[in-house]
Amino acid sequence: ADELRFVKKHKHVPNALLILHSKELKQASDKGYINVYQQVEIDNTLTRLCDAMGKCERIKNTIFPTTYSMYIRFTLCLFLILLPFGLNDLIGWLQIPLVTTIGVAFFLIEKMAIHLQDPFESRPTDTPVTAISNNIEKNLMQMVNEYRDEFEEDRIQAAANEHHIEPLKNTYFVL
Repeated sequence: ADELRFVKKHKHVPNALLILHSKELKQASDKGYINVYQQVEIDNTLTRLCDAMGKCERIKNTIFPTTYSMYIRFTLCLFLILLPFGLNDLIGWLQIPLVTTIGVAFFLIEKMAIHLQDPFESRPTDTPVTAISNNIEKNLMQMVNEYRDEFEEDRIQAAANEHHIEPLKNTYFVL
């Protein structure tokens, strides 16, 4: 609950999560759950995670210049205006449906290009980041549970060995 409040009040959620990870790493180190080598490796992993996060944010926040889109639109309109003059002697009146079909196809391609400029806006045409994240989370939780189960079995076995009563041979009693 405190962690959730901390993340919600933080302006940059990924940094808040990294801060919480660092605190957990420090606590695990202080309590002796991990040794120095493990701490260094986990710290390196957090550093790589932070670097990857920065790269992803740069990709997400990169804005395509509006002049690029305007130039493409202008060139497309100019092409569609001049196309009938090039086709006039070749196909006659069939140029009307042909130019219309070509125009619609090119405008749809341009529309798709505009949508692909922003692949992280949760539209149907975007990269399914949420689905990918959910899959990664599911796999990590499965790994954590398998890790816990492995140690749980060891703990149960150790507890069973503690309470296991072995018969002692009484050297004084002979049958």
